[in-house]
Amino acid sequence: MERRKSALTPENYTRAIISLSRRYSSTSAFPGNNYVDIGDWLLQDRSLLNATKAEEDATLFASKSDQPHDLVVVYNSGERKWDVQQYSQEQHEAFFAATSVPAAGLGQLVFIRGFISPSWVSVIGSKYNIDPEFFRRHMDFLSASIDRHAYSSPSLGSSSNNIFRLCVSTLFHRDDFGGQDLPSQRSDQSIELGTYKIKQLGSDRVCCGDSLVREYSTVCSCFSVMEQWISLCITKTDKGWAVIAWMDQGRPLEKSPPGPWTSHVENKATPLPILHHHHKMAFRTTINRLDPDANASAEVQQSTAILPLQYDSLIALVGLARRAPQDPLSMCIPLYAHAAFSEVQFLNLMESRIQIQISSIAEGVPADALRTFLYFSKILNRHAQQLKDSARALCKLAERSSQGLNGGKAESPMPKSAVRPGLGRGMGTRRHTSETETDRNVGSSNSDGAFETNDLLEDYEQLHVRCIDLSKMCTQGITLAMNKATIDESRKTIEQSKRLKKLTMLASLFIPLSFSSSLFGMNIDLLGQSTTAVMATAGRLHVLRDSVDTSEDGVDIVLVPGTGTISPENWPFADPEWLANLPGSGAGARILAYEYASPFGGTKPSWESILILGYDFLQHLSDVRSQSDPSLITNKPILIVCHSLGGIVVKQALCVANKQFPRYGSTVNAIAGVIFLSTPHRYGKKTTSLVRFRDVLEATTGKILKISNANIEQEGAILLDLADRFEGIAFRTPMLSVYELRESKNSSTTLRPKYQQLVNREACSTHAPMETVIGLNLNHHETCLFTKSVGGEIIGLNLNHHETCLFTKSVGGEGLPEFNKFIYETFHDAAHL
Repeated sequence: MERRKSALTPENYTRAIISLSRRYSSTSAFPGNNYVDIGDWLLQDRSLLNATKAEEDATLFASKSDQPHDLVVVYNSGERKWDVQQYSQEQHEAFFAATSVPAAGLGQLVFIRGFISPSWVSVIGSKYNIDPEFFRRHMDFLSASIDRHAYSSPSLGSSSNNIFRLCVSTLFHRDDFGGQDLPSQRSDQSIELGTYKIKQLGSDRVCCGDSLVREYSTVCSCFSVMEQWISLCITKTDKGWAVIAWMDQGRPLEKSPPGPWTSHVENKATPLPILHHHHKMAFRTTINRLDPDANASAEVQQSTAILPLQYDSLIALVGLARRAPQDPLSMCIPLYAHAAFSEVQFLNLMESRIQIQISSIAEGVPADALRTFLYFSKILNRHAQQLKDSARALCKLAERSSQGLNGGKAESPMPKSAVRPGLGRGMGTRRHTSETETDRNVGSSNSDGAFETNDLLEDYEQLHVRCIDLSKMCTQGITLAMNKATIDESRKTIEQSKRLKKLTMLASLFIPLSFSSSLFGMNIDLLGQSTTAVMATAGRLHVLRDSVDTSEDGVDIVLVPGTGTISPENWPFADPEWLANLPGSGAGARILAYEYASPFGGTKPSWESILILGYDFLQHLSDVRSQSDPSLITNKPILIVCHSLGGIVVKQALCVANKQFPRYGSTVNAIAGVIFLSTPHRYGKKTTSLVRFRDVLEATTGKILKISNANIEQEGAILLDLADRFEGIAFRTPMLSVYELRESKNSSTTLRPKYQQLVNREACSTHAPMETVIGLNLNHHETCLFTKSVGGEIIGLNLNHHETCLFTKSVGGEGLPEFNKFIYETFHDAAHL
């Protein structure tokens, strides 16, 4: 620390900082880019450089609160009694003029409680000849631009050995109301915190004495953590020394600028007190030298805000009253201990949450497990660095104390052997108190624990090690979650292979029998017609409209209806007038329709039967393209349009084609787009999914699907497995998923019909990479008649489940722009496929 060479005035101190901020790398070896923002901030108070305008800026950063607040508290230490002085926000001139100082060689402690104005910075800085770096680091929120801070912080540790920082964590607890999206909450809070620092702290909205918050983290649905700073600067005075402690804890938090914690406070979140322990705390008490009513009546009570009100009695309670007036380290020990106790509570909370997350993996990997572990690890790494810096600062203070502030020998609070470079000190070194000190202790044999320097260093070292260990636990949790997910995926693959084998065996038996029955029952008159018809197996793919365009630019539009829904002949794609409006080669497209009998006949209906149709549809689609002109097989693109449960057939076909790509690769590569009209994809868990799919089937066929209780779990797994497999192939083709906005009748009983929205947005979305999701203003039956949409919107068209295939029935054409845009882009891209 440098000796004070000459008295500074507040005006000269301000001019020095502004002058530094105007040095540039082109002209100086010590550029001041990182001081530009604090220089501009000081210039807001024009009275600092122009005394004639003092009245104009008298209210700058002044709080309008009626509640009094002691902004600056000064403790002048003494051998017996300490003198305390307090100053409000407008008394900066009185503070500068005050001449009351401790006796020669004794120390002074200056608490700054909350945000301060430029006038206070200039007064405190000039009176104690403080390095401006102290103010710049504490107000780092002013330098948000990279051009200003230039990644200069944190700087070299040795560059400012008299400037230190402590981090105090406050835990917030609230009841778990459930239904919280924690990943989204954390992301929003991170953005909101950045906005708070720029638009609140970096503006004139913040007032003298307001509390500041540096970090805010949501640990779980019940707990969150608020982090605040205490910046320390140790400087020499004319007759002794002074410690400047600038605290973020000022006025009650609810009366300070709002941030991401505000919503938690409004939801009755309560701060937990920071609990200390000292062996004399049961036999002695602390006395408030100043009024604590402001913090006592606050909604969010801050434990740290009490320290400046009773610091001299706190020093006495922990046995530092004799050393603190002569030693800056002893003066700061209660602040270091306070920060350490807050860190203990934080790490205890983090350990309990990490263990809960790891335990939950045994039951199944939670959806947000990986993100939660990464989030925890990021917080713990930040705290580990803060603990390392605090321990280093404590070592530096101990070294200076052993040498004496004036360069001579002084009574050391810790033997020299206990101080080592690095994080802290050796675990085996202990400080032994004298017999006199031992006699004075109550309830302790030889140590004041966390309030002794060597013990405090050991505590910080242990906290750092524990923080690193918890971060490693997060890494282990990530590894465990990934291994569990891999095992679950392997198990699912094995089960899928068994089901696929079963389906293959059924298909091998069913397809030849179906082919034979279809051959003898087919309409012979069709053989003489020129229209291409494909002989059916379980179903048939026939041509509704042959291609008008025989060039390579032609398109095949394949229509797949649901069970019991509107026939493809009545869809707009079969209407020549509507086709004429399609862009490019769409007007001359060939229209094919896949028709099939209900797969839910028999005494034991199963959803596996509709999956078999997927094999059949894929084979028909491959066959019909191979019967075309061989030169056009690989060039003619396909647009698949499916409605209701017909989409289940298409998804199964695409999954099979992906698994047997060498065989069906040319067909898959020709698909230019897929449109799912009111096709359910996923409804939560197995039982829920089965019930909702059954509702769709009941609404379209009027029949109730009866499945035995023993098979409910298995049938639900079939539907969820298809959804998982389809999401797993990540089908990278333009895809439009349409849901209805109007309710559909889904009861076969005419006396008490029941209406409900069968396929909503969540149920229809496949989460495919190139998927677009819109709604239609029709019911489930008519979404394929999309122009019937009544009063629709681009993102939500008001149709119910039955009407989504009737999309051309939209009154006034409302709701069709998004649909038409998809069709236009699909046909445009098809020309380049």
